[in-house]
Amino acid sequence: MRRSGWLERDLVGDTSSHEGATRLWLAAAAKAAARDPRGALFSALAVTGACVFGLPAFLLAIPLTYTLRFAVGLFDRRARRATLRLARAQPITLPSPLSFSDEGAKRLIERLERTRWAIESAVLASPGGAPFALSGLIDDVPQMERDVVVLAARIEYLGRFLSSAPSSTLHAEVLRLDEDREQETDAATRDGVERVIVRCRDHLDTLRLLSARRATCGRMAEEVLRTLEGIPAKIVSLQIARVESCDVRCTDSGRRAETVSEGFTALERTIAALPSGEVGCAG
Repeated sequence: MRRSGWLERDLVGDTSSHEGATRLWLAAAAKAAARDPRGALFSALAVTGACVFGLPAFLLAIPLTYTLRFAVGLFDRRARRATLRLARAQPITLPSPLSFSDEGAKRLIERLERTRWAIESAVLASPGGAPFALSGLIDDVPQMERDVVVLAARIEYLGRFLSSAPSSTLHAEVLRLDEDREQETDAATRDGVERVIVRCRDHLDTLRLLSARRATCGRMAEEVLRTLEGIPAKIVSLQIARVESCDVRCTDSGRRAETVSEGFTALERTIAALPSGEVGCAG
């Protein structure tokens, strides 16, 4: 993880190492080269020239044409900027939970993976069409996922250090030095011990502050993650409300059922009230 450098970039909020912008850039240049009608035209001319003049060397112009068009697409600044914007708007590739040694950070990434799958399933299961569009409602989800990854990286960074920090040893050392100071009769020695105690306590305070910062990152990540975990249910609730608002038949279903039931009951009562001789039997 150290060699890849993505943890250091995530610490400062730069998740570009998970965005795959280079891959999108290459794919965009390749698509532009494949869709350019001039490439097809030059290829057709090359094939025609090879057939007419009997020179297979003309066919070399086909890969050369597409290679040049691909190179032009790579150096197109507008296409490059558009690809970067697309990469920032799309969901990132989540880091593997196994890349984290801190259990808290690992659990955050595992929950984020499950939440992404649940959101995607809810979106795919939604009815199609403009009335059921979710644009504008879940546009911030990719950025919220980035926030969780950044916070998980900071928890990992702090957790790695705190797991090896000698906080318990320092606390025991302070207690021992307090006893030594009380037993010391020489004033200069007592002052020296006091200065060591101050340094140890300052160290302990710094460790406590780092632990509190780790807890703060955990609470922030929990808040964002809880919001993401609630999105699938909100999507389903919204879509069923839209379905019910579009279909007025179900609003009258209870009345229709009651009418049918009352019709059978009324007919039975009418038959029961007739004299026995007046009730016709099919035969």
